[in-house]
Amino acid sequence: MPSIIISGMQCEHCRRTVEKAVAAVPGVLSVTVDLASGRVEWTESSPVDLQKIAEAVRTQGFEVK
Repeated sequence: MPSIIISGMQCEHCRRTVEKAVAAVPGVLSVTVDLASGRVEWTESSPVDLQKIAEAVRTQGFEVK
């Protein structure tokens, strides 16, 4: 399962915001966000460009590590 680590999430609202942003990227089927570790994992229906995932996260104000 592909994943990235992000920083800046501090609450459940942050987690839901990141989850929705990643889920909106075409090709993403499901998303799991671990608030404690900052790890975001997703499943794909077809290969998804990591830069599109990173951009979706950055537009919400979070940093991709």
